[in-house]
Amino acid sequence: MVTKHDRSVFEREIGITACFTFSLYGPGFTGSQLIEGIERAVGLGFRQIELETIRDEQVAIFIGDGLRQVQTVLAEHGVTVPIFAAFNSAKQLVSPNPAERAIGLEKFEQSCAISVALGCPHIQIASAVPDELVGAAHPEYAGAPPERIVLPRGLTWAELWAGNVDAMSQAAAIAQRHKLLLSIEPRVNCVVGSVDAFLRMADQVSAANFGLSLDPVHAMRTGDDPVLAIAKSGSHLMKLELGDPRETGIDHLAPGSGILDWGEILVALDSVGYTGPLNLDAIVPNGEVADAYMSGLQHIREVQRSGVGRGHDG
Repeated sequence: MVTKHDRSVFEREIGITACFTFSLYGPGFTGSQLIEGIERAVGLGFRQIELETIRDEQVAIFIGDGLRQVQTVLAEHGVTVPIFAAFNSAKQLVSPNPAERAIGLEKFEQSCAISVALGCPHIQIASAVPDELVGAAHPEYAGAPPERIVLPRGLTWAELWAGNVDAMSQAAAIAQRHKLLLSIEPRVNCVVGSVDAFLRMADQVSAANFGLSLDPVHAMRTGDDPVLAIAKSGSHLMKLELGDPRETGIDHLAPGSGILDWGEILVALDSVGYTGPLNLDAIVPNGEVADAYMSGLQHIREVQRSGVGRGHDG
């Protein structure tokens, strides 16, 4: 069942995205590493932990005995999974080849079943382009969106867009059958690369369970100040990641380590009636993970305690 938070963003629990595990072990994390990552996050005090599959082989982590091990560790520590990211299906869902998109939808449906098994109400993807459309890779972190997209001769952007609209429409219907929310995260040099692109997609998909996951780092790189992006998104906004950008680039720093005013962001969220999770999203070297996530947690809690946006001075 889809659930929503009933507390103000100034009172809401702070969790973590799957970038916690990604930072510890990289994109090829194993099942044992995932469980170790959950336990490390619990040791830092987090009880709201997003999970993901980046590569096809990681699906096995969430099937059979692997799934039971994950369910056990979540239950033992009282951990909830607010969002499951099905990134292993993303590139095929964007493919200009209808047969590849059909395979992507099969993978996506499998991820929906995993989300349900984890008690997770929300599945997330991004419109990352398939490898044959990548003109140049981005160097800042493994699996980053490309620096450049190149369309092969004979393929138009309109055709690529129409295929992705069709795939997202089918994915939203699949998610609805599983009683899940589906959000798409705009990322630099993806088919849905900005909030405006998402809004165009949402008009064409036209599904009540289809919404936006907002990454402030990518919003800044596509020209959207996060406060404006939140205002544009309105009721479409299903997720806001707590990641802080530098002046340039797509590095994801802990809140308070970059350039954003998180008080303004929380006020903006409150103003649109945001009901989604608040989860820290930093991509940092392995040895810096605990310090980064704890410093980000402290910064957001200080902003929450300030009372800004609730009629208080602060």
